[in-house]
Amino acid sequence: MGQFRKQLEAARTLADGDEMESIRLGGSTVGLLLVKMNREHYALSWAHFANAKYFPTAPGDEGTADDRIEMEFSSLVVTLYGRNLGKLMDSISEHRISYVPESAERYLMTDHVRNLERPIVTRIDVEKRR
Repeated sequence: MGQFRKQLEAARTLADGDEMESIRLGGSTVGLLLVKMNREHYALSWAHFANAKYFPTAPGDEGTADDRIEMEFSSLVVTLYGRNLGKLMDSISEHRISYVPESAERYLMTDHVRNLERPIVTRIDVEKRR
């Protein structure tokens, strides 16, 4: 079984378990698994990654607007929306992120999560690259 397939199986197991709300970081990975709230899965190879841009929340909009990261792959553009996403840029540039789940907006409304500094993705958009 190839390394990417093993990584996908491990991420899929994680997606079906109790840790659905956690972004998975680690050593250098072969691919990235995105899981939307509707259970759509996107398996992307880092070999097709071109670049990423980070758009922070505008000053004064904290708590009401989302950070945004746009990631370009050879045929797709992935846009992540959420909180504290700037902390993911090093991991993205070094291909150390293997699993990103979309978290429910209601999950963010709890005081316990609102005060966390870890990145949380609330929406994932995947579109064909123009």
